Amino acid sequence: MGSRKRNYKKYEVELFYANKIVRAFAPTAIFLTIGDADWRQPDVLYGFGEQLIGIEITGAYYCDQHAKTIWTASRPTARAQAIIYKFSITEPDKLIRESVEKRIVEKSKKKYQKVNQVWLGIHQEAELSDKTSTDLALKQIRLPKLHPFTRIFLVHRLPWHDGSGYRVVQFFPTWETYWFKPPSQLVEAIFALQPGPSGKTDFQTER
Repeated sequence: MGSRKRNYKKYEVELFYANKIVRAFAPTAIFLTIGDADWRQPDVLYGFGEQLIGIEITGAYYCDQHAKTIWTASRPTARAQAIIYKFSITEPDKLIRESVEKRIVEKSKKKYQKVNQVWLGIHQEAELSDKTSTDLALKQIRLPKLHPFTRIFLVHRLPWHDGSGYRVVQFFPTWETYWFKPPSQLVEAIFALQPGPSGKTDFQTER
């Protein structure tokens, strides 16, 4: 590995969301290692058939201060966030959409090497969004004309009225979705309780 040391919590988050993407859309892929920054590799590497897949992970937030509270595990309520971070509670989906677009542009400027394919995974931290508003926002995303990504995904957590659990949306090159249902809605699946990147317990389906 290169000389640059990764922040352990950052690595834990990257691996958590990369595994969600792989389990949903490439279940036969095998985790290999974290990417080497000195070699300009994406964050997490998987073997997929004869291909080396690199998944770059980034997050979308309402604003920079919102991101800081999540990373420090001091997240207030959604309404309190709107007041503290001075964004309008009537336009959270616009802010998240703009954040997703910004992350895509930023990551598109990086030069990735030593992999056959680069996938981009964006984890959306948006307590005020649900399945419908997220899908609407994604369909309005403007992608750069040139970018290095073979596939682009968004991972978000569904609210209770949408069934809860995690949902993975591939929105480039085609639209596909996968829902990790919580245990109460599993019919024929094995599930396990595993700690999420925040240290809290998350329900995940096993494939």
